Amino acid sequence: MNEQEKYLEEKVQRRWRFIVNVLYWGIIVAFVFLGIKVTEPILVPFIVAFIIAWVLHKPIDWIAYKTHLKKNIVALFIVILFYGIIGVILTQAVAHGFVGIKEFFAGFPQFYETSIMPVLNDFFAWFEGLCAKIDPVIMESIEQSSENIINSLAGFVTNLSSGVLSWISNKALSLPGIFMKLLITLIVTVFITMDFPEIVNFIYRQMPEKTKNFIREIRDYTGGTLLKCLKSYMLIMLLTFSELTIGFTILGIPNAPLLAGMIAIIDILPILGTGGVLIPWSIILMITGNLKLAIGILILYVIILVVRNIVEPKIVGSQVGLHPVVTLGSMFMGLHFFGLLGMFGFPITLSVLKNLNDRGVIHIIK
Repeated sequence: MNEQEKYLEEKVQRRWRFIVNVLYWGIIVAFVFLGIKVTEPILVPFIVAFIIAWVLHKPIDWIAYKTHLKKNIVALFIVILFYGIIGVILTQAVAHGFVGIKEFFAGFPQFYETSIMPVLNDFFAWFEGLCAKIDPVIMESIEQSSENIINSLAGFVTNLSSGVLSWISNKALSLPGIFMKLLITLIVTVFITMDFPEIVNFIYRQMPEKTKNFIREIRDYTGGTLLKCLKSYMLIMLLTFSELTIGFTILGIPNAPLLAGMIAIIDILPILGTGGVLIPWSIILMITGNLKLAIGILILYVIILVVRNIVEPKIVGSQVGLHPVVTLGSMFMGLHFFGLLGMFGFPITLSVLKNLNDRGVIHIIK
């Protein structure tokens, strides 16, 4: 066999190895995905309970040691107190959020008719007059097109409004099921917290040494760099929310906390940020003739931008480590397949895998 034949044979073997590896990892990913999809409704309460128990077990141990009370009693009290506080905050936020969203979208068709449609009519009238001077023959087709556009937008606004109101009604009907899941999560959290070290040690004993080292690497990264980074961005989101709430209140915008919360959540998304909402909003206000409010929103955006550029380098010590496009894509994939939990879980999982790959623990990408 000459050199050229050897080269061709090695090339074919490399291709077969690549195909086999792709199929191998593809099958594993497919099984993992199906397993998560099937078991998600059952496992989520237990996963959430375990995470909360992990957060609370050290404070519970410290309180039990200082007060000389039984750990089970302290665990029961702290867990119920924790869920009570979180429950009150979420209940108020969801109630006000649903009411605000319902009021906004219920009045959205009227807002379109009174504010946006007149601007569109004026624009198309100006455009038709301009085209009439150039070529009167095309006037009829332009008039028909402009009428179709306005009618299509009106239909879209009506469908959007009714769709959102229907979604709110469906979510309201699902509240009893959500309450039952929360109750199960609370009970599981109490039991896990009471015996947290024993449960963790039992799980560790079932693992081979290589898997234990792998878990330790993940724990060190998530409990160190990644957790600090997430805390930093939560502080920035809280700061943005506060600035928006104060600014909207001064500008006299209704439902200021609700709008501020929605924009602060959008601010988490890479690339978009607060400018992705405030700038188009101010442009629409300028077009509709509300120049004073448009300037106020632009000034608010500049203030947020300046404060963020000053504060962010001091608060955020390190990034998650993913390209913005990868982060955004993983957030949308997670949201599509696993809802809100997947929206934040996918980027975190990718960040952990990238860190492990960079440190040589696993070998996925070069």
